[in-house]
Amino acid sequence: MNGTTSLVNYSITIPDGDSNINLSSYGLNYVYYNDSKNSSPLVGYQVNVTYPNDDTLSLTTDSEGKIYFPSASSNTIQTGNYQITFQDLLGYETPYNFNKTVNISQLPFNVTQNITRADLTINLRDAITNDLITENVTVAITDIGTFTTINGTLFFSNVTFNSQAYTITTTSQNYTYSQKVFTYTNQEDLNVSVYMYNTLTANVGSVTVSVYDSFLDIVQSADVRMQEFDSATSTFQEIGSSFTNSNGQSSFQVLLEGKTYRFLVTKTIDGVTYQEYSSEDGEVIFIDGSDIPVYLDTIIDYSDSYLENYVINVSNTTLVNNISYHQVSFYDNNGLDQTVCLAYNQISGLSKVNLFTSCVSGSSGTINYGGGYDLTSVLADNRVEVEVYINTTGTPVTYYSQIYVGDNSFESLFAVIIKPLILLSMILALGLSLKIKRIDYFVYLEIFLSVLWLIIAPSYVSGSFMALNVVLGLMILFLAQKKNNMSDI
Repeated sequence: MNGTTSLVNYSITIPDGDSNINLSSYGLNYVYYNDSKNSSPLVGYQVNVTYPNDDTLSLTTDSEGKIYFPSASSNTIQTGNYQITFQDLLGYETPYNFNKTVNISQLPFNVTQNITRADLTINLRDAITNDLITENVTVAITDIGTFTTINGTLFFSNVTFNSQAYTITTTSQNYTYSQKVFTYTNQEDLNVSVYMYNTLTANVGSVTVSVYDSFLDIVQSADVRMQEFDSATSTFQEIGSSFTNSNGQSSFQVLLEGKTYRFLVTKTIDGVTYQEYSSEDGEVIFIDGSDIPVYLDTIIDYSDSYLENYVINVSNTTLVNNISYHQVSFYDNNGLDQTVCLAYNQISGLSKVNLFTSCVSGSSGTINYGGGYDLTSVLADNRVEVEVYINTTGTPVTYYSQIYVGDNSFESLFAVIIKPLILLSMILALGLSLKIKRIDYFVYLEIFLSVLWLIIAPSYVSGSFMALNVVLGLMILFLAQKKNNMSDI
């Protein structure tokens, strides 16, 4: 049928006498969904139906918690296996699937399904022996209630949870208080263990964990997990958890001088999750009331963070007869749009002038210069930088940069011939100055040659080299003058 009118063959036996038959409802299948705990209908939730011929329907339960659908699909009455799925519903054991196999005589059908709620089991254990605690313990669970047990176990069947974090707090006359946080995200069965120390036999103290960011500001509502070292398995086991308060602190009770503890702190700030241990190897706590600071490294390298889920590949980086065939391929692992650019820049001394830039925006793509970019005329007298950068936020982040020099350019000639000549001239000038005992001649010539180097090959390195030579030359002149003055006395 599927939104159109169709004719199907079906036999109806009408008894003698007057009969009222509602043909509009004949052939409709009904499925009712109820809460198994209180039998109330589950209203407004999605159910998917797959016919034996694989046609599908997406339906929503009405005020009675039911869905209904015809026995016919694709102009044919469907017999065989119907697959019916109640979709995810927080607090219930979903998705819930059931199959209904029918023949022609069993159509239409009418069934009721009871959806069960989640189960929660809380085990209260001695933190030293790991045995269940067999004395009176009061257990408070946020948004659920307060309960007591004398056998170390609390079991809750058919509990409706919201998707959130719940805090378990335990108190007992002879055991330490303890906290444990668990998060419900549509699990069917939850098992939570809470560990407590016997105050009659254990040396118990308290410890405060203080959480700070990189600017030494306190961090509120950070998730703090207390882990205890298990020597039998050489692993750390979580025995307590809580969230930091308005002062950025969280308190726990621990066994003094007896166990090795570490604290794992996690906090999500502006969509970025930061995590840090108080100590990777843990530590033994000797002093009651100890304060353990944990510092979250909230200052991250911008480029590393920006490129974390981004992959860029630059290929064909070798020039062929001074022609660039650079190709840039990129994609974002998260499917987010980015702007990637390929740029050619002319470098003359300390200045940089853009020759050509091509940018592509998207979650993936490829950039190149069609037919290759001919750099012959530019490389004759200048250097060329090929640069790949990301410019999504308006602030370019360079991913790749390579500078090319022409084989017959002045810079290549300078590197091969003139640089060695200048260096050789400096050495000869030094030898001549020492022979005629006029070191000032060497200083003057050295400064002149350094300035010449900077003029014909301007760069930051050349400028630094010239400045260093000037300073050294002046120092040599000063020392020589001082020696001459002493000789005249």
